Amino acid sequence: MPGHPCSTSRHCAGTALAPCTAPSSAPAMAATVSVSWPDPGLIGAISPDRVLHDDVYWIAEPLPAYHRRRVAIPGDAAHAMTPHLGQGACQAIEDAVVLASVAGPGTPATAPADATAPANGAGPDLAAYTAARLPRTRMVANGSYRATRLSGMTSPAAIALRNTGIRLAGRLAPSLMLRQMDPLASWTPPAPAGAS
Repeated sequence: MPGHPCSTSRHCAGTALAPCTAPSSAPAMAATVSVSWPDPGLIGAISPDRVLHDDVYWIAEPLPAYHRRRVAIPGDAAHAMTPHLGQGACQAIEDAVVLASVAGPGTPATAPADATAPANGAGPDLAAYTAARLPRTRMVANGSYRATRLSGMTSPAAIALRNTGIRLAGRLAPSLMLRQMDPLASWTPPAPAGAS
């Protein structure tokens, strides 16, 4: 639409497993993404300095624990995941709630003189933090990765099958679609330490 304030702005997005090095130009980037662009000439016309390229990193193999001695790691440091369920920050908040729960009121915030020494029961039970969070965050990260795989399909037949399946499930069994979110939405915070 000529004269419209956004007439010179175009937005397209695509996802793909990309090589370890970022493409040096818009056409090189387009070659890594298999999607139907609205305007075939659009990609070639983009100046390389106008391309926004964001890499997504996740932890494919779970860490064995989210703590070591007196140090706990929350959020993306422990369980970075793909963004396709929108759960990264949510899981970090849940981590903080569980850490606060295992720390309990009155937990000393200072480390002993020898920070490598075991806490001898003086600090929070960080093994309980790992035990509470590792299974849930893996379930969420695995679900997010499955969603990534579904959204990143490139085969026209697979895309048509995926879209038809989602459309049919939405029409024939809408509660099925909502139940898929139950594991994410049903988390409840632990009781505070010392509470009965």
